[in-house]
Amino acid sequence: MSMLDKNMLTIIRKNFRWLLIIVVCFIGWRMVVIGLGEYYMRAADKGLEKDKFKSVDLALDWNPNHPKALFYKAEQLYKSDPLQAEKLLRNSIHHNPASGHSMVLLAELMLDKQEIEEADKLAEHAVDLMSSNKRVRAKVAEYWMRRNKPEKALQNWRALLITDISYGHKIFPVLTKVAEDPASRYLIKPLALDPPLWWGSFYRYLSEKTINLDALIAVTSMRDLSEVKLSDGERLYLVRRLLKEQIWSGAYLVWINGLDSEQRKYLGNVYNGGFELEPSNEGFDWVFPRVKGVEFIRQETYSLAGIKALHLTFNGQEMIFKHLRQYLFLPAGDQEFQVGIRMNQLSSRGGLKWVVRCSGDESRLLGESNRLLGTSGWYKLRFHFTVPANDPACESQLLRLESTGENRYDHKLEGEIWFDSLAIKTLYK
Repeated sequence: MSMLDKNMLTIIRKNFRWLLIIVVCFIGWRMVVIGLGEYYMRAADKGLEKDKFKSVDLALDWNPNHPKALFYKAEQLYKSDPLQAEKLLRNSIHHNPASGHSMVLLAELMLDKQEIEEADKLAEHAVDLMSSNKRVRAKVAEYWMRRNKPEKALQNWRALLITDISYGHKIFPVLTKVAEDPASRYLIKPLALDPPLWWGSFYRYLSEKTINLDALIAVTSMRDLSEVKLSDGERLYLVRRLLKEQIWSGAYLVWINGLDSEQRKYLGNVYNGGFELEPSNEGFDWVFPRVKGVEFIRQETYSLAGIKALHLTFNGQEMIFKHLRQYLFLPAGDQEFQVGIRMNQLSSRGGLKWVVRCSGDESRLLGESNRLLGTSGWYKLRFHFTVPANDPACESQLLRLESTGENRYDHKLEGEIWFDSLAIKTLYK
């Protein structure tokens, strides 16, 4: 090897060492930049709104092309500077072509600019890329509602609710508006015919929140066309709403059609008058909710008929008692109420009595029993009353056990009482 070649080799070796040092330093610097960018983005994800955007700015200072930081910054500028937000989003997508978040926000901006074709493609591509992402699904659904294409929004809501039912608090109000509008109600029909897992939650929301009862009736009619029968829950929510609206005949028909063969054995003017079945506390069944100071027990006893009787124990609580009740659906005309009673040291200044009132106006008393106090063996208590004809307020009646008295202290009850064989007989002339 010549002297010249040796000199050239020496120069190359020295320069290569410096070049290698420069490359290593550059790589190290890039790692610091990228690392700090990621550090500030993690801080942005954890921080409050004010701190979030401060961290986003720091992340962009270190890494101007960080896709997520660009998206967050675009969100911040979406309304105040849409042109800059658009640039940021396009840069974000350039550096992360799979960013559905950036795409759907850019779709919103393009829709604002009336660039419909591009906006639609962005929204559709966002779901294609991130179909399992809940936030992307929700934002795309909002986009299609803005586009007045609720059928596309519904596709995304349906997928979203299967993934996370908690989105119901945002989606159910919108679906309710869809159901309330006769022009868009048809969109609910596919769901009603083939109810998804979250349907029961939506139906409950609709039954409780809709201001338009026709919407609930229409959706229920759609459900009746399905091969999937109306569930016990749906029937319960419908009965509750009909009772609230005082549509007594409708509520009674829905309730009675939900009874099974065993429950139907206990139908009568009073349902389950012998307390042989566990009460549901719903519809036209017995209602006796838990209340402090009173214990309700269905128990075997030497009763008048059947196996069970209802046993109430009062512990001296000062309270107005009217918690044992049942809605009735009696025909117009004269009626006779009867019940078997046994008491053990039932004491009070006022006492208890059975009453029948108009369900639509509880201030209207149709009939009442004598006061119940003291100690006794089993005996039959009876009283007569009349259900008026053609009176909407009395189309249904309320049978209730009530405490009596002039002041609150009079209602203080202590002791025990049993009931069995409650019945109401219509007296035909």
